[in-house]
Amino acid sequence: MTTPAPRRRRTLRTLVASAGAALSVLTLATAAPADAAGTGVTRGARTLSAAADTVGATTGTTTTTTPVNLATTPSGVRIPGSYGKWKRVFADDFTSTLNSDNWSRYQGTPRGKENAEWRRENTFVKDGKLVLRTQYENGTWYSGGTSNARSGSMTYGKWLVRFRADAADGIGYVFLLYPQGGGWPPEVDFAEDSGGDRQEFMATTHWSPQNKQAHAWLKSDSTQWHTVGVTIEPGLIQYTIDGRVWATYTGEGVPNQPMWLGLQAHHSDCNPKYPGSCSNIASGATPVQSDIEVDWVARYTLAQ
Repeated sequence: MTTPAPRRRRTLRTLVASAGAALSVLTLATAAPADAAGTGVTRGARTLSAAADTVGATTGTTTTTTPVNLATTPSGVRIPGSYGKWKRVFADDFTSTLNSDNWSRYQGTPRGKENAEWRRENTFVKDGKLVLRTQYENGTWYSGGTSNARSGSMTYGKWLVRFRADAADGIGYVFLLYPQGGGWPPEVDFAEDSGGDRQEFMATTHWSPQNKQAHAWLKSDSTQWHTVGVTIEPGLIQYTIDGRVWATYTGEGVPNQPMWLGLQAHHSDCNPKYPGSCSNIASGATPVQSDIEVDWVARYTLAQ
């Protein structure tokens, strides 16, 4: 990790797009720097996902209980162990091949994306990192994605993902929580970006058959390593980055059923339903190959 520049304030842009949503966004002072079978998670022409972070926090405050480690990991930060009220129940730092007992790789065509495919070989481990690669071959965009459902699901707990992303117009990623039984919604997307310079990402809570949603956006440079996460407790969702809570949701959409973690990259297309999507599509300036890199993933339950 490089020496941080002087501290600055990140600005936030928030939208609540549903009735009954109670979503608050906190201003942070920070240092500058499928389904369970492996088919992916898609709805219409849009692909979504979610992920999670690492440090104990309460609404309106942040309390770091796990020190930043001097480490030999690719990102310079090790996986936190159990701490405070949290018991670590799963961790993977991708120091060997992808463990098929814990992970299933996506394969198939996302709905509404005729020139895009998930391909198993685009999800792999290299140099101590999980790589979700998107590449253009013979008129088709191939991407990687993986589900952690085989390792287990949780109703309440904390999920953390340490990652970075190559800048690429029209190449998105999403880290998400998805229902164990496969019936959608609910869904919690804790880090999602449709592509571009990676200077902002969003979080979304989905619920109800009418797909009610609550969104929040965070200015953050995802080309650098960060730990993103989500904590779910009864009536409460907290979105975190680098151990700090940046948004809190307390509405009717908080899920109360087992959820599994999915990590995926995807080719983004123009969908008029989502403002801004048509200004960020793959073009001649898009690299023919770009990666989402994950240093580690961890999952925690409330200690008994």
